[in-house]
Amino acid sequence: MRALQFQGVGKLRLIDAPVPQPGPKELLIRTGAAVICTSDINELRTGIFGAELPITFGHEGAGTVAAVGANVTGFSVGDRVATHPVHSCGQCANCQSGMAHLCDRMRHFGLNMQGTMADYYVVGAERARRVSKSTPFTAAALAEPICVCLQALHQARTGPKSRLLIIGDGPFGVLMSWLARSQKVGNVTMCGEHDFRLSSADADPKINIRKAPDAQETLKELAPFDAAILAVGSATAAQQGLALIRPKGRLVIFSAVNDPAPLDLLGVHIKELEIVGACNDEDRLDEAVRLLVETPDRFSRLVTQQFPIEQYEQAFTLAAEGHDKALKVAFNFEAQ
Repeated sequence: MRALQFQGVGKLRLIDAPVPQPGPKELLIRTGAAVICTSDINELRTGIFGAELPITFGHEGAGTVAAVGANVTGFSVGDRVATHPVHSCGQCANCQSGMAHLCDRMRHFGLNMQGTMADYYVVGAERARRVSKSTPFTAAALAEPICVCLQALHQARTGPKSRLLIIGDGPFGVLMSWLARSQKVGNVTMCGEHDFRLSSADADPKINIRKAPDAQETLKELAPFDAAILAVGSATAAQQGLALIRPKGRLVIFSAVNDPAPLDLLGVHIKELEIVGACNDEDRLDEAVRLLVETPDRFSRLVTQQFPIEQYEQAFTLAAEGHDKALKVAFNFEAQ
């Protein structure tokens, strides 16, 4: 089979690889679509997540069950499924404490499990969900992105009377805005740097901080917010978000910030602010798949371009640099 292999920082190669065999509790998936994630781009650029090399890349995927492990029930060959990349051990202290999404021995597609950017991949049956025939694979492959955005909103503790600021207009920020609206969050404001991406968000107001000369003043006038979600990996943006929330407000760190981040800890102290992380998700796969199946066309809009796997260089370049014309970029295996 074809597999896109990550071989080191800046090194991707399309190789021939054997089709994997599912274990007793696993499914073999014939890939329908695999979507490029911002974390894939960051890993390719810097190796920030420490992938075990070489490894098949990618973790957002969906497809058709091609083989069923001996101990698996509830799935049949031919089922269309969405899959989740995080596989928890179930035995460590975190798993035993109800925090399986923060497992100490986590296995994850594209990091220490073979990923989704191949003709076939293997998933634990407990991390797969059937989807309808009317759900495009490009939408089904967004199950895990929806999961983690739901987690970020949960961490923000938003509600009908909340005023939420989303910092960052990337695909995850846009997706959060859609989900926040569906949850009837009182007011959603987004700030970013790209008119194309801001135009896709379900927020009001939407502020382009590069073009609006008074963007920071506008944000200050709109403040204070009940919560802010950091959907861009910027230490400066984290500091700005902290300054815009009300006393006892929450700053949710969704995007990975790899640089040192000086924070106004005196402000945290005086205003009794909360800074919380949002990493992976706490059993939100069923909710995510329900949303996908109910409104597949809505989520399909997040995938703005599709490529065959052979054009992986163009696809990754567009995903990394095409902020004025792309949100999510997918590899479409159905047409090949």
